[in-house]
Amino acid sequence: MHKSATLLALSGFAMMAKAQTDFSKYILPISLQNCATANGCVATNTGIIVDASGTGTQTGAKYTLPSDAAISSINNGAGLSFTKPISRSYLVNRNSQKYELLNFKNRAFSFDVNLGAVGCGYNAALYMSQMPGNSQIGLGYCDAQNTCNEMDILEGNIGSQAVTPHPCAGVNNTGACDPWGCTVNTYNTFASSVGPGKTIDTTKTYTITTEFHTADGTDSSEITYIQQILTQGSNKVVLTKQDDSMCSSEQYWRPTNGYTTFSKAYDIGMVLIFSFWGGPGTDMSWLDSGSSNPNCNKVVGSSNSWSVTNMKISYLSGTNPTKTTTTTTTTKTTTTTTTRGQTTNGPCNTVTVQGPASYVTVTPPAVTVTVTNGQQQQTTTTRATTQQQQTTTTRAPTGGASLYGQCGGQGWTGMYS
Repeated sequence: MHKSATLLALSGFAMMAKAQTDFSKYILPISLQNCATANGCVATNTGIIVDASGTGTQTGAKYTLPSDAAISSINNGAGLSFTKPISRSYLVNRNSQKYELLNFKNRAFSFDVNLGAVGCGYNAALYMSQMPGNSQIGLGYCDAQNTCNEMDILEGNIGSQAVTPHPCAGVNNTGACDPWGCTVNTYNTFASSVGPGKTIDTTKTYTITTEFHTADGTDSSEITYIQQILTQGSNKVVLTKQDDSMCSSEQYWRPTNGYTTFSKAYDIGMVLIFSFWGGPGTDMSWLDSGSSNPNCNKVVGSSNSWSVTNMKISYLSGTNPTKTTTTTTTTKTTTTTTTRGQTTNGPCNTVTVQGPASYVTVTPPAVTVTVTNGQQQQTTTTRATTQQQQTTTTRAPTGGASLYGQCGGQGWTGMYS
């Protein structure tokens, strides 16, 4: 081929390739509030994209508009509504058009959900997987059935809901995974307080908060337990603490390293996934116990739809890690350092450490200095004086489907649409 023609062809190919990388029309905006920042709550520029693999494999691509998959935005982009079963959809960053990689260590993730119209035999799921972050969005799916750490935050219907961590022996698609996981199922263990007409009335909207506690209340240490809390108005049900003591009785928990490599997967970043699968006649008894569960007869209407709204990430204390201290005029004093940390039930402890004598000289008017260091912000306000107390307050972040074939419908043939 002539050189100029070759360059023209290559140029055209490059332009076409560039156009193919713009997935904007396939991304449905969805708000995720991140309150675990030094600047308070900020709205992430996120959205969802429907799985494009079609068959659940990592090859090939067939993109679908969210509206064609019966996914719609509700509450001005604060939530999503799913009105018919789909395979999966993924949270992505709208700016980079890459998967939004999340780390929930030392954090709580909360959202409002309505499962009242989801009949038994269906699975409304919100979960996370350590999918390859460099995959083209819409592709690269994996879960605990094929060597990816997985965290099932919600799998539910009118009959029951379950929360299940699935650890793997390795990260980045290496090592065997726990296919069963460590499950807390509300119908099995909280039937008297969670269900239609119960303390948490699952025919109405309620809030699910999942806490990821670390060994020392910091972002860098290992997850030691996960605990889910359900709230509805003034009603509250705290589910069983999923720690190593509870989970080690599960057959595959220890062989797959429990929370050790699971924590490393969060350090790398996990992808948030939504799915809705199943249908009339689908055996979802591992989740809802099937016909033996009286809740299955209390579904609201016949739409088989569900919604999730008001997704938020926060530190376990639920507050911004910012503390302001105002000092008063004094002569000779000592330096006092106050450190606040996470307790298991949420409030903070205060520890005061006495140090050597210290003097601070300032000049009128009052001066405010703000120092930002990672996830901590220190603000010190001083009044005009010659020698005064220096006070530093540091706030640390606190902190037919086969059995277990859930995993977003992996292997499900779509018998209902």
